[in-house]
Amino acid sequence: MARIRPFALALCTIGTTLGAGEVLAQDEAPLERRPIGVPLDITQGAVVSRSDPTPYALSFRVAPQVRFGEGGVFRVGHSAAVTFTNPDWEVAVGARVAVRAVKVVLPEVGLLVVGDAAWGSADRWPLALGVIFDLDGLVRFGPWVTRDAGRGEWYVEGLLGADLVSLVGFFRGERHEEPEFNP
Repeated sequence: MARIRPFALALCTIGTTLGAGEVLAQDEAPLERRPIGVPLDITQGAVVSRSDPTPYALSFRVAPQVRFGEGGVFRVGHSAAVTFTNPDWEVAVGARVAVRAVKVVLPEVGLLVVGDAAWGSADRWPLALGVIFDLDGLVRFGPWVTRDAGRGEWYVEGLLGADLVSLVGFFRGERHEEPEFNP
């Protein structure tokens, strides 16, 4: 039973993501005013606290979230991940919080500090922290450090991803309004 619960929660997260995509397909609000985001991320790197078996980690994450503040300064939501930590595949679900620490040019371009806490299917309790450069949601990248409290392991990974909301807007031809320049 304990292994089924994370899978059920992951299915709920995926359902929320697909539902958000459906809402976006019909939403006419300007891109910068949409209160939701759906980051899709891939992380990969090394398990630095062990050497055998080969210390490799990989995860595919989705994290539907609600944005608060001007330009989505604060972001809160849940997350689901399918992870491979050599030699095991697992599912983890939890919560994600993000704060835009630095804004560059447009409201959606900047540096995010992201925290992610999850519960896994095999006594995993991954707690992650990342500093992510977000280029309007179309490209997201940065370092990702995870402490698996259940196994006592540390992971150092790189993150690469995109935001589903931004991708839908981009392919529909939407752009952010340019800020006015007043010298």
